[in-house]
Amino acid sequence: MKGELPNPKQGNIFQPNLHQIVNPAHELVLLAQKINWQYFEREFTPLYSNTGKPSKPIRKIGNTNIFIPGPKNKNQSVYEQRKLRAMFRRRASIEPIIGHVKSDHRMERSFYKGLTSDRMNVLLACAAWNLKKFMKKLVKAFSLPFLAILLSLEDSLQRLFYGYRKANLSFFIPLNYK
Repeated sequence: MKGELPNPKQGNIFQPNLHQIVNPAHELVLLAQKINWQYFEREFTPLYSNTGKPSKPIRKIGNTNIFIPGPKNKNQSVYEQRKLRAMFRRRASIEPIIGHVKSDHRMERSFYKGLTSDRMNVLLACAAWNLKKFMKKLVKAFSLPFLAILLSLEDSLQRLFYGYRKANLSFFIPLNYK
């Protein structure tokens, strides 16, 4: 025995319709209605497979090649393999830096309005990162001579104090400030 068919006029409580969630007058919805989606379906369908066979990954977009680390290609020379390996290592070393710039220099959210402001936010975050690196180098460069001066002062103060102790001057009482 079949159950009763639901009334189409009655709304579903658990799965609201799309027009109940999205504002149809929103500019992005209007833009999506103007796009010819059949064109994109025709262009991208050959790149994906529905038969269960793994699809061929996209390796080139426009003039940009996308390289993914993996097993060695036998058709490549040793020089090309080393060059690719160096490029992958360089890319792997840049990714943590980008993560630190995002978290340390307020790049996870742009507080400015517009595309130009987003670019400005990235440039300011990178400038802050470079300034931080420069300040660390300055501290290293100036800390060694400054440390040498402090050590020589400490040595001369110890010699001076040792001379007072050796002379057994009872009037010299170090003051302890609290």
